[in-house]
Amino acid sequence: MGILYLAVPDMQRTFDVDRPPTSLDHVIADSSDSRERDPRIDFVHFLEWVTYVHHRFGHKPIPKAELYKEAEKLQRHCAESHGSIHFHAFLQETMLQVLSLTEKRCGARLVEFRTNEPSNEFISILQKL
Repeated sequence: MGILYLAVPDMQRTFDVDRPPTSLDHVIADSSDSRERDPRIDFVHFLEWVTYVHHRFGHKPIPKAELYKEAEKLQRHCAESHGSIHFHAFLQETMLQVLSLTEKRCGARLVEFRTNEPSNEFISILQKL
């Protein structure tokens, strides 16, 4: 038996607010069984970041013609500095779908789900059965 405590940003309360919400299908596609993840697969996340979030950190908006170049630069920077970005942006509805799928696939039970306003996160506790 194990317990998973999961804190996931609520996109409507963070700098992710302008991004398209991540769908359940997207999460499933990203949960590859591959041990070595191809960085080209993740490029779309960096492209989305520079398109919708980058300006919220004091950067000038990026012209469309330079989005790919800036996304490549951000991806390289994260790889070299062991930095990260939010790959996904969740609404409550989608987060509950992900948790439901996790319950089914992993033999777990959702014990608690709350929106934590002070931290702008969804807080979940799952218990392995």
